Amino acid sequence: PAPGDAGSSPASGDSAAGAEGADHGSIAISRGGIIAIIVVAVSVCVLGAVSAILFYLAKKRSWQVRESIR
Repeated sequence: PAPGDAGSSPASGDSAAGAEGADHGSIAISRGGIIAIIVVAVSVCVLGAVSAILFYLAKKRSWQVRESIR
């Protein structure tokens, strides 16, 4: 068998069988891409929080108007 195959002996050469070295098969995202993803995620979270707060304040105000009408 070829070096690195299941039937080869450890002394026959490469016994790592692809377990060593860089993994080029995975998805690689550049540093700029990661920063852009983080910025978009934080922006969406902040926008959602601000929208929730404004919605709550608008509802609170409408509740006060309803109470004053009664």
